[in-house]
Amino acid sequence: DLITVPSDASRREYVEAYRPDPDKVVTVRGAVDLSLYGEAVDTAAVRRSLGAPEEGPVGAVVTRLDRGKGVETAFRAVPIIRERLPDFRLVVVGGGTLAGELEELRDRLGLTDVVTMVGSRDDVPSVLSAVDVLLVPSESETGGLTSMEAGAASTPVVATNVGGLPEVVRSGETGLLVPPRDERALAEAAVRILGDVDLSRRMGRAGRELAERDFSRERLVEDVISLYGRVLGAEM
Repeated sequence: DLITVPSDASRREYVEAYRPDPDKVVTVRGAVDLSLYGEAVDTAAVRRSLGAPEEGPVGAVVTRLDRGKGVETAFRAVPIIRERLPDFRLVVVGGGTLAGELEELRDRLGLTDVVTMVGSRDDVPSVLSAVDVLLVPSESETGGLTSMEAGAASTPVVATNVGGLPEVVRSGETGLLVPPRDERALAEAAVRILGDVDLSRRMGRAGRELAERDFSRERLVEDVISLYGRVLGAEM
């Protein structure tokens, strides 16, 4: 009776590809458990566990290490960032089919001591709260859940302007959007945020406000109940 998709961008793609009745394709965005975010985090301890310095600019990529996630672009952006911010370090959280290949690329780029790959973690809320910026270099993305999580953690985001990401990251407000596969644009946006404490704080606060308003579990439950009511022909 209805088909749900996680973003307006994926809705447009689905309707164009499969030609269903557009009224039966409904966007239902993902959600974040806000109770896991916002509490005080021992930033120094979390950074130590990530192999990152307790002080200085630290960015993170939190994703599956698969094709299309653009982690290679993030790696190539690191030397450009370090031209302006020599102490910058990058932490990569996640596992996947490209882990070994990405480790080799990191080492070829001379970033072995600069980029730390920590594999999967079960404390992503703490990780996002302990870093200064989240990089989302995806070449395609449907819903942008990790960007929602960064907002909940009051951490600004640099993301690519693809798929559903512009619906989650408000460029200039909660983070910055850049073209995909463009390491220089990614690096310049990261430097802009990392080099301006006031801007970073404003974006962090705006990201949290957006998460509370649009990406809460309560909002998701309300949306789903409304859809059930629509299918059943009753107000719920």
